[in-house]
Amino acid sequence: MAKLVPWEVAHRGDLVVDTCILLEEFERDTRTLGGRSLLAAIHPKKRFTAVTCLFEFLQPSDPLSEPRFRARESWLEDSRVRISPWVDAHEPLERLARQRVGAPRLADAHVAAACIGLGRPLLTRNVRDFERIVDLRLVELPW
Repeated sequence: MAKLVPWEVAHRGDLVVDTCILLEEFERDTRTLGGRSLLAAIHPKKRFTAVTCLFEFLQPSDPLSEPRFRARESWLEDSRVRISPWVDAHEPLERLARQRVGAPRLADAHVAAACIGLGRPLLTRNVRDFERIVDLRLVELPW
């Protein structure tokens, strides 16, 4: 089972931001949805996302128009979310592939394996997608 890390501890270190948080923050910034920003509470040098999350953010199942694609690219740059360095995540991925019950979908497995390999917790609202992954640390959201 994934381990929950309190926000008070987690947001001081490097975090991997899941696609759902990227989308939420993008919508908040571009449509002025209001509410509190999770990214604003994380030091810019501590904001990372996995390359899989980048792919999901820029290449959703329904293709983005050119202006929407450029808006997302620009927002990523402006928000200073960096791509996590690539790590050899073969071992965690293989463990997840061999997990008989509760194995995550492939994209989630890649994100989890990257977090495990980097030793960084994952900031997500989709806890249910990740809660059965051993060795993964999930951030308890403050709101």
